[in-house]
Amino acid sequence: MKTKKLLLVSICSLFLVGCGEQTSSVLSQASSDSSVTETSQTSIDSVLEASSLLPSSIVQEDSSVVSSTKEEEEKTIIITKAYPGLLDNSNGNINVGDDGYKMNNVFTMMKGTTIDFGSKKTISYDGTDFSSEGRFKLNGAGSTSSKSIKITATSAGILRFCCQSASGSDSSRTWSIAKAGEDPIFTSEDGVSATTPDYFEFNIPEAGEYYLYSSVNGINIYYLDFTQELALGKETGFEINSDNMQKDYLIGDDISLANLLANAVYSSGARMEIKPADLEIDTSAYNKASAGEYQIGISYKTYAKQFVTVKVHAVSAIKSYYEHIQKSSGSKADAILRTPTIYRVNDAISSENIIVKAVTDDNKEMNITSRATITLPDMTSAGKKSIGVKYSNNNVEHTADISITVLDLTLSLDDKEEYNLAVSKEVTSEGELINNVPTFSSIQKAHDFYKSLKASNASITNRMNIHLGEEAYEEKVYIEIPNVTLIGSLNEANHPNTTIAYSLHADSVDASGNAWSTYGSSTLSVNKNATGFKAENLAIKNTAFNTMDEYNNCNSGNKQAVAAVLDCDATFDNCYFYGFQDTLYARLGHQVYNDCYIQGMTDFIFGEDVEAIFNGGTIHCLNRNSTTNGGYICAPKPSSDTSVQVGFFFNNMTITAEEGVTQGTISLARPWGKFARVTYANCTMPDAISKKAYGDTSDKKNPRFDQMSGNLPTNAHFAEYNNTGDGAIKTAVSGGSILTETEYQALVTLVQNL
Repeated sequence: MKTKKLLLVSICSLFLVGCGEQTSSVLSQASSDSSVTETSQTSIDSVLEASSLLPSSIVQEDSSVVSSTKEEEEKTIIITKAYPGLLDNSNGNINVGDDGYKMNNVFTMMKGTTIDFGSKKTISYDGTDFSSEGRFKLNGAGSTSSKSIKITATSAGILRFCCQSASGSDSSRTWSIAKAGEDPIFTSEDGVSATTPDYFEFNIPEAGEYYLYSSVNGINIYYLDFTQELALGKETGFEINSDNMQKDYLIGDDISLANLLANAVYSSGARMEIKPADLEIDTSAYNKASAGEYQIGISYKTYAKQFVTVKVHAVSAIKSYYEHIQKSSGSKADAILRTPTIYRVNDAISSENIIVKAVTDDNKEMNITSRATITLPDMTSAGKKSIGVKYSNNNVEHTADISITVLDLTLSLDDKEEYNLAVSKEVTSEGELINNVPTFSSIQKAHDFYKSLKASNASITNRMNIHLGEEAYEEKVYIEIPNVTLIGSLNEANHPNTTIAYSLHADSVDASGNAWSTYGSSTLSVNKNATGFKAENLAIKNTAFNTMDEYNNCNSGNKQAVAAVLDCDATFDNCYFYGFQDTLYARLGHQVYNDCYIQGMTDFIFGEDVEAIFNGGTIHCLNRNSTTNGGYICAPKPSSDTSVQVGFFFNNMTITAEEGVTQGTISLARPWGKFARVTYANCTMPDAISKKAYGDTSDKKNPRFDQMSGNLPTNAHFAEYNNTGDGAIKTAVSGGSILTETEYQALVTLVQNL
């Protein structure tokens, strides 16, 4: 086993005052070869096995007491372990919210992380191989407040962990250790492996709260343990941690004690996990046949009994949900799963993406998908039909059927270059012919009708124009088939008079309990199969935040709210994109934006392996109400230095700033990934655009090109050419370059040949 040791303090600093020389040598051996040899003075007990009573508790390995002539000098070596295989996975993956997820008295998952039981690794520690049964996902660049693991150290000790990059192609992701709110006390020099688990040791120098995270991008942790030697003192009592225990039940449910943890408390302030067999659990008050609150008693030795309150709920109704997010692995995009409501005769239909929840008497929703009965309709005839959804509880049957429409409508596309569908809120029946054009009540239903046509004839390549009225469509739209055009209307000022709007941000939670994520928050999602997508005269809005006050007052750690995400070749003409943070996610493919308007304040034009060409139009920067940080326009993350040739190319655009933005505070770009490429050419820039060089510390205002996620603008490809206005520069500053005429013409040729 390859272990990378990072020793910031000497081994001797791990010992409490009064340690003898021989004791020090014993623990030194433990730190060097990951095992402790039994001697006349020290031995390590075997790992405590997780019992059926507490299948989710993290195993804590504690040693016998170090011999000493003075009782107060007795010390115990404690090894506390954490890996997903020790947790209860009966309810699926755990997405950690604002309160964190306390796994034991040492390790706490912070918000924004995921306990994923679907990806396993074989871990080799202390001469034993075992399966991790999952991973702790640090979902992106973290900090001491999110996307990290907190280590609560009662004393100095040794932290060991096994990790791997969340991307199978990126081995540059480093990890850091920091105290709360402080800069890292250590950052690894090398990134973690992208292909095989890496093992690390780190010496925690003293008692305190420490955080393990990557400031660059996501990494996966498969195993952790923390070894510390404590002078426990006298046992003074015990405490219960029921934070992660299930406390809500439906009538008829048996009680579950999974995730109930108990610690013995000592006069030194130290805690040690109590073996489940040493606890007495009294569930006699629990009555699963009747709604109400019940007290579960927990006793340990002769200390006063402690109680946990649980509640049994009556079911008042059930709900069916048929769109949600599925978390990705690695750097792949999350998947948006849904059940269509428009079909054609003999189409296949599935209940796979349906989630059913019980609504309780106090309006709480609880997932009952596995207990509900879902019945699919007959698809051999046309008409309005239902996917039957029912659930019985306490002798009452509840239903939440999903209405669908099955059409007997076949269009001849082979003899037409293009075909037309329409969307109108005034339609009385789906597929109704209005002016000889099939018309639907929503954009998604029109799309799904065409998707059904293509599914029945894979050779169909016709472009489908979907005409939208002078209306506001409140819906989340998924485009999943090629050659679709959405066509809106214009008002007298030649601005879009058709709006698609939806309200989600990255931390919004779907019916499955997953956060929608940045990718999933998008109002318009165009996936990788929808190549050739076009949109004309549309306003596309994410309405999660409509004012800066709404944005600032949101307590979520992830406020990204995307208007549109594009995973394929696409063209937009005269379209307006509205948002605050992460407005336009131009993710993959070759995309062209002609005379478009994009609004936001933080990284509001961003993407990955994309050639994104912007011709004309406006970039509008909102007021962040900061005198130093006016925001960031563009944040690219290509996967390699050759994955894009041009990247983001802004040509002949007008950049504007909302009234009140402080002069010289807006950054043109920052590298989300180290291979970022951005060029601003022939653009008009206001005085709100910073002219400051990267590295200039004369004031706290943003530089013209800033750093991001550990990536420096000086290593990226940020360039300008022939820009004008009060925010333009003629001489390059650190972080960017000014193209020569020859370089600019070469770039134009590249753009033309994409």
